Formats: sequence, structure tokens, C-alpha cells
Amino acid sequence: MNIFILGAGLGTRLKPITNHTPKPLIKILNKEMINYNFELFYKGGYKDFIVNIAYLKEKFLNFKPELDVNIKFSIEDKPLGTGGGVKYAKKYFKKNEDIIIMNGDILYDFKISNLIDFYNKQTNPLTTMVLKPSKTGNVTARNNIITSIREIKSKNYKETDKKYQFTGLHIISQKFLNLIDNFCIIDTYIKNLNTNKLFAFIENDNLYWSDIGTIDSYYNTTNYLIENYTKLKVLTIKF
Repeated sequence: MNIFILGAGLGTRLKPITNHTPKPLIKILNKEMINYNFELFYKGGYKDFIVNIAYLKEKFLNFKPELDVNIKFSIEDKPLGTGGGVKYAKKYFKKNEDIIIMNGDILYDFKISNLIDFYNKQTNPLTTMVLKPSKTGNVTARNNIITSIREIKSKNYKETDKKYQFTGLHIISQKFLNLIDNFCIIDTYIKNLNTNKLFAFIENDNLYWSDIGTIDSYYNTTNYLIENYTKLKVLTIKF
């Protein structure tokens, strides 16, 4: 698998924390966000990463990861969005391997091998999203097939389909990579809803997940980890 981490965003909602530090390099308990992401994959046997960068790119270029990992940076003159960023980084991907994508501003105590095993069991998947149950989620699925995204419904959608929240962790196939034509990768997901090849890995284990996208979530995540670090399954905390 190719591992692609999205790191080019401006971090507008996290200002002033991101005035001088890009989101993935913000520290949560003395450890950069991206080091948590590296750890998640490293413990699954992966050491090679592609990270797209734009905002404060020099900070990434001078960054030293904690683990023995190899990083190739896909440098963008300006942020190209999730879709544009993935397409622009295509030259770094191994052509015979699919791509795991992870948002650079999420923290997820997740065993990556579970996702890969699920993905490999599907028949000709275009993608697989990791989803968590949520009464307010904007993704629905049934029998591990995604049936709607952002209230745009596939022809197989049913009112009884359960709601989920997208975690920002997903796998796309090489075929799907060639279909991307938008700034936002979710637009390409929506265009392909009727293929029944957008799979849903439903994470029902209540594993810790946090989107560090706002000041409130930053402090809430920090406080949670201080109080609950012994409950983590994969990630380790650095006090």
C-alpha cells in the first residue's frame, strides 16, 4: 500500500496555533500530530510515506520524525485540496499498489491491518471509507456499502440505512485515483455512489478518534489523553 498523509491545509480554524506551525506539526502532549499518524502505520509494518505540503512547507522540510520512517514530500505551490493533492502526488505512488489516505489533523487509535484485511476481501473495490456510528453523521451505509454522502443518495439508498461519520481515513484504488477530477475528493466519491464499489469499514469498537480541526477540539483531545492514555491500544503518549 502507498501511504499518503494530507498536510497542506492552512489550519484556519486553529489560528493562532497555526500562525507559525502547520496543523500536522502541532504538538499534542509533546508529540507532533504527524508522529502519531506515523506510529499508527509503523506498528502495522509501514515505513514509507508521502506527505503533501504547501502552507509553511519549510517547517516540514526541517522536521525530524521520531520513528525510523522514510518521507517523500509532494510540494504544492498552494493547497490543491484533497482531490487535487492526491492527483498531484501520483508521481510518487507505486503504480501496482493502492493508496491509504489519512487526514493530517486527525488522531486515531486504530489498528491499520484491520482496514487493509477488510479492503483486500472486497471484490474490485473503488474505495473503502473508515466510518464510525453517529446519529448526526452525513454518510449512510448498508451491508458495508456506502449509500449516501452529504445527503446525496445512491439508487440503492433506503431510509433505514444507518448514519456514520467519516473518520478521514480511507483507501482508494488506482482506478479511483484516475477518476479524481475535483479539488475535493468527496466530489468523486459522490459521482461514483451508484457503482456499489464504495465500501464502508464500520469501526464499532469505540476506539479513540479526534479531529483536531478547532481550538476546542485541540484542548479537548489534550485533556482526554492526559486522563485516558492508559486506554490507548496502538498510540503512545509522550509527556
